Amino acid sequence: MLLSFGVANYRSIRDYQEILLTSTPSSDRWTMPASVVDASVVPAAVLFGANASGKSNLLAAMVDMRRLIVESHKKHDETDQILRSPFRLDVCSRSKPTRFECSFTLETGADESPVYDLDIEFTDHEICRERLRRTVRHERRSTHTLYTRRNQHGKAHVEFGVQLLGENKITANLTRSNSLFLSAAAQNNHPQLTEIHRWFSNNLRSLLAVGPISESSAARAVADRQNLQWLDGLLQQAGAGVGGIEVSQREFDERSLKPTHVLASSIVDHATREEGLDLQGFANERADETRMQLHLLHQSSGSLLPLDYGLESRGTRMFLTLVLSALDSLSKGSVLIIDELASSLHPRLAGAFVSLFLRPESNPNGAQLIFSTHDVTLLGSGRLSKDAVWLADKDGDGVSTFTPLSDYKLRGDFEKAYRNGRVGGSPDLHQFFLDLRA
Repeated sequence: MLLSFGVANYRSIRDYQEILLTSTPSSDRWTMPASVVDASVVPAAVLFGANASGKSNLLAAMVDMRRLIVESHKKHDETDQILRSPFRLDVCSRSKPTRFECSFTLETGADESPVYDLDIEFTDHEICRERLRRTVRHERRSTHTLYTRRNQHGKAHVEFGVQLLGENKITANLTRSNSLFLSAAAQNNHPQLTEIHRWFSNNLRSLLAVGPISESSAARAVADRQNLQWLDGLLQQAGAGVGGIEVSQREFDERSLKPTHVLASSIVDHATREEGLDLQGFANERADETRMQLHLLHQSSGSLLPLDYGLESRGTRMFLTLVLSALDSLSKGSVLIIDELASSLHPRLAGAFVSLFLRPESNPNGAQLIFSTHDVTLLGSGRLSKDAVWLADKDGDGVSTFTPLSDYKLRGDFEKAYRNGRVGGSPDLHQFFLDLRA
């Protein structure tokens, strides 16, 4: 589970900003325990705010943190720059490090799961600082540092805590100035750190600026799912007239498949020849994808009739995309990050989707949803507690800040207060006027 995330010097976020996914003791909504730190974790958190206020930037920072952890040692060499997006509206910030911090547990809902705190600072050329701490509780709670890394004279210098077991010095010697020690450790099968690296690789999934899933991808996801019955039930409840879903194979002659084979072969010819990469298998898989077909079944005159996936509305296809991602997250207990959740959904349908993460019956494995939206009806729905709602604002210097709704002393209708501009995150449109008579 993710307990917190912080970022500084990233896109519109100049100064350090942190969102907490822990809940106040007075919260009357369902939460998940993290007893090692005497906290409860919210299963869903939402970012509200005006356009260009920084909501998407904060979510993108989470994704870039994951990318840095998973790929910095595996996919780059010593000459590569580190991809980053510092705050660019003042000269000083461009040369300052970008900072990511997060607090998390590897196991969901276990009473004694250790809590880890990871801090990273980096520039275009090097990892300036990296630290991993662990908090445990036996008879009492204690926090210790597993390792601290800095760069000295272009080389990684790592100090190890006594609790970090394994070939630490060998891993430190393999760590480049532009790669994380955590990433290098996982590539060398470190007994403790590989598990942490795997959590970021497998347990953070994002849908940023995404459109509906393609027919072939949807068909593969549905065909591979053991919980197809759950998907059928959710689609029927969505009120889109869908009574079922089926996957089939198209029948093609070889002449109609030739363009796909040519494209796949072209990709193979230009692909990097990495050891163990099955290039011909890749070409065959791409060709087979064109055969997969998905139909949603619609009620008509007392029977169910199939409709081509491409003829479904964007909203229906987007809902299918979201539900497939949610079912994957709910089954694994992972974190799902979605930007602009309600862009193609009816507000009530968006609320129903969020509720999948808010009930222990549908979320027994401790999955979490972190999303942004402009749908303020979620504020008035009663589904989300005030400490799960974060309001994004941007000041006159273009700097984004994030404030929890619980910081505002409000009673009654939160949705109305937001609409009336009594809390942050709402655009000021009083001067929005144009006179074309001149």
